[in-house]
Amino acid sequence: MARNQSVFTVGDRVQLKNAKGKPFTFVLEKGGVSHSHKGVMQHDNIIGKPYASLVENEKGEQYIAMRPKYADTALALKRGAAIIYPKDAAQICLEADIKAGDRVLECGLGSGSLASYILQILGETGELISFEKEEKFAKIAVENVGERKNWKVIVDPLPKEKDSSADSGPFSEGGSSLEDGSSLDDGSFLEGGSSLGGEFFLKYKNYFSSAVFDMLDPWNYLSTAYFALQPGGILVCYITTVTQLSRLTEKIREANCWSDPDSFEIIRRPWHIEGLAVRPVHSMIGHTGFILCTRALAQGSHPLKKKNKKQIADVDEK
Repeated sequence: MARNQSVFTVGDRVQLKNAKGKPFTFVLEKGGVSHSHKGVMQHDNIIGKPYASLVENEKGEQYIAMRPKYADTALALKRGAAIIYPKDAAQICLEADIKAGDRVLECGLGSGSLASYILQILGETGELISFEKEEKFAKIAVENVGERKNWKVIVDPLPKEKDSSADSGPFSEGGSSLEDGSSLDDGSFLEGGSSLGGEFFLKYKNYFSSAVFDMLDPWNYLSTAYFALQPGGILVCYITTVTQLSRLTEKIREANCWSDPDSFEIIRRPWHIEGLAVRPVHSMIGHTGFILCTRALAQGSHPLKKKNKKQIADVDEK
């Protein structure tokens, strides 16, 4: 749909809201009808009208017809895996600094809600490559988002190293280097020697400006993220438990090639405002997940270590 379009046409998604604000969403068809407990709405009564018009169904029930926002449609998507809530998706894209024309790597496609938002930001000049190991989830995501020229979905696990432990991974002293090209062509440091490994590591070295991981064990894929990101590229991980957050943070610090990670959660609390009655509503969207952000440092660089009070005192004495 063209961005300068201001009237409803066939094929547009429309959201109706009644006086209570309850949404009713469907796709417009020539001669089509949509049913609700309030009656039947003729699609032809909406087609050709400007956005935000007042419309009526056959029983005279009135609605405001709006073009739905991303936040309106995300929670209504067909679900395979759990979706990322709009409050988190918006912050993830902000922290990843995603802009039109960027190249973004996504691992953990889920139901496609985040991919839909990223593609909306990237525009036609950007590129999104999404890895999803479960074919059933990938199919649901493509059905939800629709096929895009600048979106590639790979139904395969993201390539990773065999052993991601701190003492034997590619970032360890004496370990194989991601930069010198050793052990890459045959994928020998990848788990199972995945056939995709060699292709991925030959094609996507320093290719992406940002990466978004929504998966159970993102610490096992830090090597892949570092290899694929440009120096200064941003890695954003979405995780749900405290133990995941703690382990990921420690693995990032052990790798010694990422900036010190920043982690937080987003809590949304709506407010009821009616005259002098101004108060929080009784229900809210609380914890849905943690967001962790870090940046890939240039090859040979390392994060600066904070000095504790004793170290500072020792320096002052000298």
